[in-house]
Amino acid sequence: MKKLIICVVIILTLCGCENKKSDKYEHYQLSDSYYNKYVYVNNKNKEEIYALKDMTEEEYQSVITGLFYKVGNDDYILLDKLESLITDASNQKSVYQFYEDKLYGLGSGNTPITFEYQLNGTKSKLKELNFKVEDTSIYPTALIEIKNNSIILKGYIKSQEQETRTLICSLDNYNCTITDNN
Repeated sequence: MKKLIICVVIILTLCGCENKKSDKYEHYQLSDSYYNKYVYVNNKNKEEIYALKDMTEEEYQSVITGLFYKVGNDDYILLDKLESLITDASNQKSVYQFYEDKLYGLGSGNTPITFEYQLNGTKSKLKELNFKVEDTSIYPTALIEIKNNSIILKGYIKSQEQETRTLICSLDNYNCTITDNN
């Protein structure tokens, strides 16, 4: 009988701890609204579902996009609010792109200009990226494509004329090369 009581207490404690962890997040049902959904199969062969949804309030100057993680049947938790200047940013590949277990994006305001979000459920982490051409910083204006551990983007090189360049940048060392002038 004592073993049964101990088992029940342990189970309730574990379940209670798990609920407390997810209770620190705001929960949303996204089924009735438009959102950009991304499914990723992690290294434990488990499906993880993330979503981007516009959360901009009427009189806000920037565009606010919510990054969500699915924790249950139509139950998403808000991981972060990302700020951008692009209308309908949650649906724009020029602003946000998922690639393997990461989200790459261009931000403004409280969100870094260029960032990488390592997707790991409630342990997801934001990291600012600083791309450079020959030790000169760049100001990215659009994401084009992510492949082969590189990101292709459009942007300005800070020390040069305000001419948009197409750049291919390594996701290992953040060094970029110019691929063309338009």
